[in-house]
Amino acid sequence: MDEIQKVCDLLEELNIRYTLYRHEKVHTVEECSAIDRTIGGRHCKNLFLTTRNGDALFMVLLSAEKKYVTSSVSRQLNVSRLSFCTPETLKEILNLEPGAVNPFALLNDKKKSVTLAIDADLKGDHDISFHPNSNEATVKLHYDGFLKVLAHLGRTPVYIEA
Repeated sequence: MDEIQKVCDLLEELNIRYTLYRHEKVHTVEECSAIDRTIGGRHCKNLFLTTRNGDALFMVLLSAEKKYVTSSVSRQLNVSRLSFCTPETLKEILNLEPGAVNPFALLNDKKKSVTLAIDADLKGDHDISFHPNSNEATVKLHYDGFLKVLAHLGRTPVYIEA
């Protein structure tokens, strides 16, 4: 099944209102900026990280305009210095290619080995957007709908100050 369709099917199953935007393939937050202005809502920088010894995995969601500060995020998660996972680990655990990291990919983390950490500034009564397991589309939904997806997946996020 198409990865984008899998996300849309989940949202429909959960009765979550969303809008799907298809676009050219993008790999960075900078490349997404023009698309983001068209879509509206809060946009995220989604990072797939691991500890130095590779014994823990994290998906960190930050506001798109924020800078990722390794030492601060690592300290808040009580782990050694975080670094980016390899493309091989990204593919193995989340079935994603680099540039497509997004929280919907937690559908593919059957062992629930990835801890989700969300910038506290992303919480609120607003729309938020993510790639739907492909960097050729973006899904916009209300933050409450996003929380409903996480609950359905049995995921309780850790909130951090980024």
